[in-house]
Amino acid sequence: MRVKLHISMSEELLQLVDRYADELYTSRSGIINQALVQWIQSREATSALKTMCAVLQNIERTVAQNGTISADDRRQLDELYSLSRMLQG
Repeated sequence: MRVKLHISMSEELLQLVDRYADELYTSRSGIINQALVQWIQSREATSALKTMCAVLQNIERTVAQNGTISADDRRQLDELYSLSRMLQG
């Protein structure tokens, strides 16, 4: 379901939106929608990368201390692999 909304932006930004809308044969709404989707995906990817780094650091610490990978660490590595595949598209 699509909803209408009223937004404010600078004239300069609106000119850019119009230019890209013309170049891509779409509407202002199409450009704004695409930009928001990309921004949200970028934020989600950044969050996933932070999670991946934290997991790797934790596993690295555990392996350094114990010399082995636990079942929980193995599960986290599998989740990390899935995350990395998702980020690759």
